[in-house]
Amino acid sequence: MPGSLTSGTLTTIGDEFDVSPRSDGLYFIDAIIIGAGMVPWDRYPQVAVDVRYEDAANSIRIDDNFLLTKDKPEVTWKRFRLDSSRDSYLVRITFLAADHRDVVVDWAESTQERLILKDPHSERRAVQVAPVVSWQLVSMIIVELRY
Repeated sequence: MPGSLTSGTLTTIGDEFDVSPRSDGLYFIDAIIIGAGMVPWDRYPQVAVDVRYEDAANSIRIDDNFLLTKDKPEVTWKRFRLDSSRDSYLVRITFLAADHRDVVVDWAESTQERLILKDPHSERRAVQVAPVVSWQLVSMIIVELRY
């Protein structure tokens, strides 16, 4: 984090002068909501979330981590930044499994202000084929599936 911030010259007429660095666009604090409402908590009792924001030009590097649970499935990350055009950050998610077969989703870039975490295996599809034939008339069935 920078030790000091410098704004442009401000002019006023009168005896009172309000200084408001945030409203003057000197810096920004983003409230990024990270939620895990769609996680199967019976399989993954905890979800570790690591977030990182870097802005080398302004000497900023922020690393934070959060632990989400069924009782606390959402957190708000307050991210400090100086450059309004640098809105991306990195996130790594570790689904801590009850059977100790953790699932790590490696570092990925995001610009989401509301990051929703989902079941890491939701892309799997289970297909059950139930042949409705008389096995007295049929000796074999060939099933071809395409996705």
